[in-house]
Amino acid sequence: MNKNKRLLVILLIVLVGVTPLLATTYGPDNVVYEQTAQPFAGTNVKSLSMGGAGLGMKGYSESFLLNPANLPGSGFRLSIPAVTVTAYNVVKILESPMIDYFTSDDDNDKIKGAQEFLKTIGKGHGDVLTTDISLLTLNAGGLGLSVQAQERLISYKTGTDMTSTKLIAQATAAATLGFGFNIPVLPEWLDIDLGASVQIAYKAYLEQIGADTIIGMMN
Repeated sequence: MNKNKRLLVILLIVLVGVTPLLATTYGPDNVVYEQTAQPFAGTNVKSLSMGGAGLGMKGYSESFLLNPANLPGSGFRLSIPAVTVTAYNVVKILESPMIDYFTSDDDNDKIKGAQEFLKTIGKGHGDVLTTDISLLTLNAGGLGLSVQAQERLISYKTGTDMTSTKLIAQATAAATLGFGFNIPVLPEWLDIDLGASVQIAYKAYLEQIGADTIIGMMN
């Protein structure tokens, strides 16, 4: 009986010690989930519409997300909720027969559409679709506050074969607080705007799904 107990204890110790080495890590330490460690960038609708420009542009409430030094002299500004949807690989999608397949009534065509979609995803890490929601953006007296949410569909592909594609859905909620002030060095000739911001972000993401699962959804 004592020998059996000792054997059981040894097996438990081995199991506890070895299991973490064999377990799958669903986090940034896993190469598939590496993109989940990327810092969250607040949605700036006006900057997006200008191709990412506007680093030193004042006059709109979201400018402090790019540069908190834009806050001094911005006055009181309040932005209503804004939604931004960004799709990637648009040219490849439009050039492929994917849309025609998906709009077909034939179930087999929908499977072909899923296959064409997977072909548009490039090798390595990438993005498929992001939806950004700016819930509240407020500027007042050199202070800025922004509350935002984001849904992001991430891709990871190890080779050129579409079957190696992995998709991960990530959701982020974030609050950004900024402070800016002006230093008049030479009145009416030279002044300096300084600013700083801090952000709290919470991220949640689902377990990866593979190409077989995506194609199977069309059945």
